[in-house]
Amino acid sequence: VYRLDRLARNACLALNAVEDLRRLGVRVRSMTEDFDASNPNGMLMMTMLAGFAAHEHSTIKLRSLDGTNRVARAGAWLGGIVPYGYRKAGEKATARLAVSDEPIAGLDLSEADVVRMIYKMAAVERRSCHQIAARLNELRVPCAYRRDDRLVLRGKRRERTAGLWRPGRVRNLLISTTYRGTHEYGKRSRTKGRQTISRPVPEIVDAKIWGKAQENLHANFLFGKRNSCNHYLLRGLMKCACCNLTYIGVANVRPSGKREFYYRCNGNQGARGLYGAHGERCPSKAVRGEALEEMVWGDVLEFLRKPSVVIERLQARMRDEANDTTKNRDRLRR
Repeated sequence: VYRLDRLARNACLALNAVEDLRRLGVRVRSMTEDFDASNPNGMLMMTMLAGFAAHEHSTIKLRSLDGTNRVARAGAWLGGIVPYGYRKAGEKATARLAVSDEPIAGLDLSEADVVRMIYKMAAVERRSCHQIAARLNELRVPCAYRRDDRLVLRGKRRERTAGLWRPGRVRNLLISTTYRGTHEYGKRSRTKGRQTISRPVPEIVDAKIWGKAQENLHANFLFGKRNSCNHYLLRGLMKCACCNLTYIGVANVRPSGKREFYYRCNGNQGARGLYGAHGERCPSKAVRGEALEEMVWGDVLEFLRKPSVVIERLQARMRDEANDTTKNRDRLRR
């Protein structure tokens, strides 16, 4: 090898490689370093050189990461695919994200206008991701990935892929905080313990519209159709009193073949752990689904037979809330 650090930058890997080669009758020599692995002094020198190589590698990596984070905190765009609705302005340390207001070929809309339209359909019209994607495809709005020969802008994807809007693509666009003016750098990094840096970018939609879109996504997630075999009447309608998570329906098949279903708290799952100070599983018990739904249907039928009783209770509750509001106002005036 030219240098020992060309064999490996990890001391453990370098020493193991030298030892494995020695057992096979192969001796490792360096063209620029004087050590002989066949004697104790040479092994000591080789161990020190391997340690220096590992330290140098760690130091270079740390300095490079610190420099990258420093430039990222300054707001520079450090590469990658530019989000839909934006364009790259500037080069290297001066590169920044700018709103793409240039009209799309064949349309009177820009990419930023398309983003605003998507958020309007989600937040105001309360459409689902499937409906939004279908509407965009119906209007023939080109997405970021098109299978054509148009001019590739800087920072945009170069591969020719299907130019169709998918529900997953719409959802990823809606949950991105970039469009409300906050870009998170390092969020998708595979480096363990990598720090996420939040930096301001030009916003395309305001925080109010962005928040309404998130509420619509959450509502569609709770009450949308699923690829499940069973239909649970109370799915997404019950909240746990312990951890405030939603109850879900779980089917169970007895050894005798009898099918039963229960309503179980989401915090009871092993992966959640949101209960208590130490993030434990929720201790709430599962509830028999048939018995619970019979109780709910009984209350519904009772309301249909005698709606006056429920209406009187609601009126009484509204009067109590109004009295509490009046008392609070009197306390504030005092």
